[in-house]
Amino acid sequence: MGLCQGLLLLGFCRLLCEAGLHHEGGRQLCSVLPSSPRAGGRCFSLGGKCVFPFYYNRGVFYDCVEFKAKHKWCSLTETFKGHWKYCSEEDMAKCVFPFWFQLMIYWECTEDSEASGRHWCSLTQNYNRDKVWKYCDQ
Repeated sequence: MGLCQGLLLLGFCRLLCEAGLHHEGGRQLCSVLPSSPRAGGRCFSLGGKCVFPFYYNRGVFYDCVEFKAKHKWCSLTETFKGHWKYCSEEDMAKCVFPFWFQLMIYWECTEDSEASGRHWCSLTQNYNRDKVWKYCDQ
């Protein structure tokens, strides 16, 4: 269910978007990102899954981001064109196993080279090349 779907969330959407509700295809989602074609506080309809990696503002992203928003969001297209959604737990990027780090292949989260001792994993198979990672929930 999108953020603005349903009667109970209608007022919440209006609060977030500071505008009326715009209907498209029966589903609504708040758009508050300045680079969105419906920016300016409109709610628009869009469903779908996060696409990773996605390109936004000259960057490549492998996980949900918080740019210009209070909550993490993701693009619904490979190159961001204004179609996005807020991320839920199942949208967050997953660890990729096995992954290559330095001269080793890892099949689980590791604390190697992490000064704080926290476990981490790569979000791609080749950490040495891509340098994209996240902390593991352990």
